[in-house]
Amino acid sequence: MPAAVERTPSRLQRAFGDTPTAWLWVAPAVVIILGLSLVPMGWALLLSFQKSDLVTPSTWVGIDNYKRLADDPTFRGAVQHTLLYTAAFVPLSIGGGLGIALLLNRSIRFIGFYRTLVFVPYIMSATAQGVLFSFVFDSQFGVANSVLHHLGMEGYRRLTQVTIETRERMVEGIRAIDGLRVLGEPEAQIVAMASTRDDLDVFAVGDALQRRGWYHDRQGPPDTLHSTVSAGNAPVIDEYLRDLRECVAEVGATTAADRSTSYATLE
Repeated sequence: MPAAVERTPSRLQRAFGDTPTAWLWVAPAVVIILGLSLVPMGWALLLSFQKSDLVTPSTWVGIDNYKRLADDPTFRGAVQHTLLYTAAFVPLSIGGGLGIALLLNRSIRFIGFYRTLVFVPYIMSATAQGVLFSFVFDSQFGVANSVLHHLGMEGYRRLTQVTIETRERMVEGIRAIDGLRVLGEPEAQIVAMASTRDDLDVFAVGDALQRRGWYHDRQGPPDTLHSTVSAGNAPVIDEYLRDLRECVAEVGATTAADRSTSYATLE
């Protein structure tokens, strides 16, 4: 009986083992995980050592942000809630998923149908998003392209110019009001305003404006009211600045009870 010939593994097999094809199948998922999870996590870690308001240049502060978190009761409460949620949700999700997997691994009648019922919801959302985006950006009947074709390049430039002029009027108007300042030098359509006085609470100003129909995102630190200006604001910008001036005088030294923010900066 002839002796068995031992095959020399190829370079691909030496690098990826006996199943290089499997690595090709998981490669897209690995790229997505690295690009959308690990890289942003590393970037966020780097940002956590800096002080930034997203407008002015950031400065390196080392572990000062972490020292503030250690003394922040809100952060401690958030950690406690997160741990409680994790302790309750993770075992249930893992146990439930394992239970469903075991049930679907049985040789019973209509098992293919049951597996399909479980699997379809996982792919349906991605499929729906792809279809909707194709409707939006389709070159023939897409909504986005239809709007751009209707406006034309000149129409787009005109709306952009109106937006910039409205932002400039807003910035000038805010700076003319005693007690308010604009963060940085806005270049696009984003404007953030803060208080220059210890006795003026900009969140209280925001509450007064909201009662008049003007809505702002709250941001901090520092406490600011955050606006996104568009060409549609041009007809009402003078009315807005008038209401803003009146609200500053109206609130006086009043402090808003709600200190929550829509999002926050790093400091």
